Amino acid sequence: MVSKIRKLSKKFRKAIIKTENKKLPMMTLHEFPRGACGDGSWLLGRYLKENGIEPIYYVSGLKRVTENNNTESHAWLEYRDLIIDFTIDQFEGKECNIVITKDKKWHAQFEIDNRVLADYKSYYYDNKTIEDLNDSYENIINNL
Repeated sequence: MVSKIRKLSKKFRKAIIKTENKKLPMMTLHEFPRGACGDGSWLLGRYLKENGIEPIYYVSGLKRVTENNNTESHAWLEYRDLIIDFTIDQFEGKECNIVITKDKKWHAQFEIDNRVLADYKSYYYDNKTIEDLNDSYENIINNL
């Protein structure tokens, strides 16, 4: 299962990067992976589910950054006991762009504030956000 998830995640990541920004209504995806972990994870969750990986969960968390007393957020997916993080390379010192692991040590630095089924259509988004996520998804899929 790990190899299937890795293959699908790589394919989807490449498609996001290949998609022109003007075809991505979700502006958070324009500088993928930087700042794209939330929306990117929602979309990857949909893609994995459509390819038989389920139930899959969207997870987000916060950590306090001590040098400026701000918070930093991050989002990823979970399937069974696996963490699927395909935007981890936005963080300093993280060379690998896709992590599929059972090791929760790095992600444990984030205090979980959300763990829900990875279905943005049933999340608390307004119709415009759902429409923009759907349009982004369709345009990404066209680049697979």
